[in-house]
Amino acid sequence: MTTENINNAQFIRESDMVWPLSLHQIRKQEKERLLPRNPSREVMESIGYFVIDRTTAPEGDVVTQIQPVKDNGAYKQTWSVRSFNEQELADRLESERANRMSQVKAYRQQVEERGFPYDFGGEYGIIHIQVRDGDRVNLTGLRINAMSDPEYTSFFRVYENIVVPQNAEELIALTSAALTGYTDLLQQVWSIEDAIRAATSIEELPEVPELN
Repeated sequence: MTTENINNAQFIRESDMVWPLSLHQIRKQEKERLLPRNPSREVMESIGYFVIDRTTAPEGDVVTQIQPVKDNGAYKQTWSVRSFNEQELADRLESERANRMSQVKAYRQQVEERGFPYDFGGEYGIIHIQVRDGDRVNLTGLRINAMSDPEYTSFFRVYENIVVPQNAEELIALTSAALTGYTDLLQQVWSIEDAIRAATSIEELPEVPELN
């Protein structure tokens, strides 16, 4: 026969309805009593402490455990359920708004870090051009050099840490694609941020894309 373990249960003191009490708290309050290491319900009830039987919390916005109710000699967890009030709704919206803004920032940084897919052709195929702050400065410089000197050549390092030789014509095409991709990214990010700011409820907040 298995003995019920109530060492981690919540208790209620029936004399004054104080709850929740742990067994550790009861031992400190009842120092004159020598309680067993693993007391039974009957032992605890004999000194006025009843186990609060667990019940499933209901669904709802704000669910709060309230004073247990005695039913057929046993105390059971009892719950209060209510909807969010206006201030709570406003606070939750602002919290989630800030969270979505952080997600947008992280998404933008991830895209800039990995860059945009670009087909270099030949043995290289499709690899990624990074567009972080320093990368964009480098892209602009390469574009200026390539446009001013048709014989200009350079070695271009991509996200995959591959170095690709490029002539002036190839550099112009490469930098145009990368800077266009970056502009498109900004438009996407700004559109999401505008929608986040305009939302009047959590349900209206847009989902932030994830980098595949």
